[in-house]
Amino acid sequence: MNTKYFTVKVKPLVPASEQHNGAYAAGDVLADWFAFDMPKGGAALRSVTAIIRGNDGSAQANSANLNVFFANPKADGSAPGSLGTGHATANGTNYFNDIIGGVMLSDSGVVGAGQSLDRISIVNSGEGSASGHYTHAIVEGRPKLTKDGYNTVYVGLVTSSAGTYNFSSGVINKGAVTAGATSLSVDDGSNGDASTGNVFNVGDILHSATDDVIGEIETIGSHADGAATITIVSGTGGHTDGNSAAVADNEELYNPHPVTLILNFER
Repeated sequence: MNTKYFTVKVKPLVPASEQHNGAYAAGDVLADWFAFDMPKGGAALRSVTAIIRGNDGSAQANSANLNVFFANPKADGSAPGSLGTGHATANGTNYFNDIIGGVMLSDSGVVGAGQSLDRISIVNSGEGSASGHYTHAIVEGRPKLTKDGYNTVYVGLVTSSAGTYNFSSGVINKGAVTAGATSLSVDDGSNGDASTGNVFNVGDILHSATDDVIGEIETIGSHADGAATITIVSGTGGHTDGNSAAVADNEELYNPHPVTLILNFER
């Protein structure tokens, strides 16, 4: 029998202002429902891989035990009801008839089990431990809402009992950024080296701790004379001209997509 595999990469939104509240407790909403598109028709979810950014440039101390939930849009195409307030317990409502499945990623699924990558963590589903889950969900979306051959599905993230996360970057904006700017200076808050390249990557989206949209990182300079310079891709920021929004001095900076999900399907 012929089979067809395909992969969807999803980067759920974790607002910078929520990340700035510090470590997440077990059972907190990490990312509320986030829409992604997949080819129409049902497909079996065979595995989930999470690429998880670190804390102050080092891999997370507790880099797994993450619950990944899937839901369909409502019949009118609107999003499911919220999972709950971000960085707080998942006590939301009005999604019960929309949810279609979920999988838990456990610490047994961490590649290298703490002896692997220094800056980020890779966690795979289905490692077969008592806490980890093999995936059994069939994901389809609502057929009547098909558009251009694709259906919209939602994914949400909730921390699990043994997993806490802290996405502090330690990268501090040095000097107020004027709206419309295409670069900014950063340090560790006291003219020291924040090791910015250990935290952020070219292509990352950059937000301030108060959710100002700075834009996509184009280059990350070396630390010299008390600061490093980050340049921003023109047209990717939150100002009316498409460049950086105004950012106050001494704001911590964040990647609003600290978890990337690789969803592997079979049809």
